[in-house]
Amino acid sequence: MVSRGSRRAAARLGALIGGLAAAFAFAATAGAHTAYVLNSGGGISVIDTTTNTVADDVIGLGNPWTGAISPDASRLYVATGAAVPVIDTSSNLVVGSIGLSVNAVAISPDGSRAYFTHPYSEGLVVVDTASDDVVSEIPVGPSPHGLAISPDGAYAYVTDYIENNVRVVDLDAETVEATIPVGDQPLTAAVGPDGERVYVGNHESDSITVIDAATNDVVGSPIPVGDNPFTIAFTPGGERAYVVDFGGATVSVIDTETDDVVDTISVGLNPTGIAITPDGSRAYVANQGDDTVSVLDLVSGTVVNELSVGPFPRAVAITPNQPPDAELSADPLQVSPGVPVAFDASASSDDEGIKSFRFDFGDGSSANSADGTSSHTYTEPGTYEATVTVDDGEGCEPLPEFAQLGLASPFTGQTAHCNGPSAVTSEPVTVTVIGRLALALSLKRPQTSLRRVEARATCENQGCEAKAKGRLKVKPRGKKARLFKLKPDERSLAADKRTTLAPRIPARARRAARNALRSGGKVRAQLRISALAAGEQRRVRLRQTRIVR
Repeated sequence: MVSRGSRRAAARLGALIGGLAAAFAFAATAGAHTAYVLNSGGGISVIDTTTNTVADDVIGLGNPWTGAISPDASRLYVATGAAVPVIDTSSNLVVGSIGLSVNAVAISPDGSRAYFTHPYSEGLVVVDTASDDVVSEIPVGPSPHGLAISPDGAYAYVTDYIENNVRVVDLDAETVEATIPVGDQPLTAAVGPDGERVYVGNHESDSITVIDAATNDVVGSPIPVGDNPFTIAFTPGGERAYVVDFGGATVSVIDTETDDVVDTISVGLNPTGIAITPDGSRAYVANQGDDTVSVLDLVSGTVVNELSVGPFPRAVAITPNQPPDAELSADPLQVSPGVPVAFDASASSDDEGIKSFRFDFGDGSSANSADGTSSHTYTEPGTYEATVTVDDGEGCEPLPEFAQLGLASPFTGQTAHCNGPSAVTSEPVTVTVIGRLALALSLKRPQTSLRRVEARATCENQGCEAKAKGRLKVKPRGKKARLFKLKPDERSLAADKRTTLAPRIPARARRAARNALRSGGKVRAQLRISALAAGEQRRVRLRQTRIVR
């Protein structure tokens, strides 16, 4: 288990008490480049974030206001106030429903659990995502609202907007470990990607309370932000926190090193939800007051697009980036020094395509490739481990301390930015460098058979594919010689094992040879024996012998 000082969780959720209801901000973007905008007026607008166009609509969901996407990007869990529809993101169809009326939704960083704050039972409901069955409910006290899970999956941070505190829930023990007083009407919580600090949005105090996750102590004074902070989202590296200010129609940008507001960005009317892409380059802000989504360029700090969506958008969820699948083949796997090996990783795949390949040949040499192929020549005998690193170009890198535990990261509370590294190393391929091929050949002289010509061949140092072919030269006494092709004999030869190769003499050639020998003529067999071994090594031997009766 990762220490509490190295946990992170992100959150958003907001519910406007005067009847506006809640909103989540999702810190994740897409292998599939898809943003889901939850419209509390009914339905979900599906945005292609590559083109910034509304690509689809999911309707018939009642009043969706919060949601969370599983780390593998396969499921979207949506709170509607009456139930939790489960949406298959590959088809954007509802494939199930959980009978809960909840405020907030979060998925664990390993994807095995979904968590919901349940205001009526005053509990934190735990759902097994494999079956979508409720497996437990943890009592957390009155008015549970906002929710964030730590990046190690060990703790939940639940805001209480009436009693003005945050309850820290030990998810293994299923108990409240601490209750931390914060500002007025805390609607949301978010955890930095390293898990060290928790940010809480105080809706009526117009401020952010910072909590040390290791000690559960409040850090410094509340950070003043715009009017009515609603949702908080961290960049993947945690350098900035973006706070949606519902009453100010702005986004406050916090430098997390100094906890100072360093910028304020004007967006649409009554913004409630925000999500940041895994590469940290853009944010999508749901503006409930004018039915739009503002697209922010986080480098310049400007709005670069305004998209019209469904009525009363409250939250945005962007699918986590999925890692590529890497495949590598080498041909041949056994070579001699100086013989090139062809490497091919072009069968690797990603939902948005592969941007680059980097080969490590195991002997200190490496090469970059755009098409997934490369060639390398080994100069010394030995066994080498060749690997390929496949990059999808999404700029999405997990934190090693969480990735090695099988946890999606960066993870800031509800869903993840990345479900694995953008660069993926394949299983190693072993390249064994072996000795040079030698071909030994013996041929009985003369031979007496008119059906076949026999030779004994040995591939030394390694196995080979051998082929014996040739021709029969028939010269009757006092006449010109005639040539007949022999029928080739091809065999796989084990290393250092002598094997008989016997190309056959065709019937027509046998008759001519028999007649020639009866007349006192001569018959000769001319053989060409070739061997092909790993590393394109070829050896050829020529032999001839007389045929007598």
